[in-house]
Amino acid sequence: MLSQRDAHAAESSAMKRYGRQADALLELCRECDVQMVTPEADEFPEPLRHIPDPPALLFFRGNLEQLQRPAIAVVGARRCTHLGREVAATLAAEISAKGWVVTSGLARGVDAAAHRAALPLGLTAAVLGGGLARPYPAAHRTLANEMVQRGGLLLSEYPPFASPRPYHFPERNRLISGLSRAVVVVEAGERSGSLITARMALEQGRDVMAVPGPVSSPISRGCHRLIKQGAALIETASDVFEALGVDAADSSDADRGRDDAVPQPVSEPSDHALAKLLGAVGSALTTLDQIMATVGMPAQRIIPQLVELELGGFVQQVPGGYIRRPLQVTPSPHQRG
Repeated sequence: MLSQRDAHAAESSAMKRYGRQADALLELCRECDVQMVTPEADEFPEPLRHIPDPPALLFFRGNLEQLQRPAIAVVGARRCTHLGREVAATLAAEISAKGWVVTSGLARGVDAAAHRAALPLGLTAAVLGGGLARPYPAAHRTLANEMVQRGGLLLSEYPPFASPRPYHFPERNRLISGLSRAVVVVEAGERSGSLITARMALEQGRDVMAVPGPVSSPISRGCHRLIKQGAALIETASDVFEALGVDAADSSDADRGRDDAVPQPVSEPSDHALAKLLGAVGSALTTLDQIMATVGMPAQRIIPQLVELELGGFVQQVPGGYIRRPLQVTPSPHQRG
């Protein structure tokens, strides 16, 4: 949540940037629940402060705090193969399960598969090549809204009703790579826009990785070229973390779904809000929608608290929702003997 000071600073920046159109712009932002943030704000994504051409103003919908977590971009062909879509989804699901944010561009094909796979935890952010009031492509507006509802994030440096232009997409690609520790290319032809993202990632000092495909497949030639040029060859999310030199299992936001990586709680959470949320999670599978209905809060508020409960060992994220973990029983001294 932006502070009042930073919200006013963003409005002032918009007034200077858009002149006579600023009043109408601010009204549109209020109508569409779009907020703005400038590089001077504490909430501005830290990685974007250090890229060669940082945005002067960002428009966003959803949970900007997501970008306080480390992120990995999963990008690729719009006209991907069925296998490419499956690989992107598997990678994104595994990356988000480790507590990392999956970034992409909301495009058809690989991008959409990656966003959807990261939805259960809400750990996904999309950078758009147009305005947030009318996400492009139109076929993915339901996906965009669901991302926001589940605690994810939509970003753009263009005003809410800006139409996407061809030159917007290379511009937005620098933000996808800039937000991320690494860019993973799943499928890409020889003239794919994903290769532009990879090039920008290299210019920004980010890692570039690629998934190989059949040698006869035109849609894999871009990935093979990247691998020949030194990109890490990726088959699984474990390869991604290994290439980054990150032991995800030792990270504070990693391996939250594994029994051997999550401590068993010895007491109820002390925070009242967390305790209330924990009460909504049963020992059997409880979906996010069921939890939202029980506590009466939106996903963007619930998911960060669920993450806290996971890190504390109180709940476990499983396919389709969450289950409550049993309290650890501490034996008394005479029982130990």
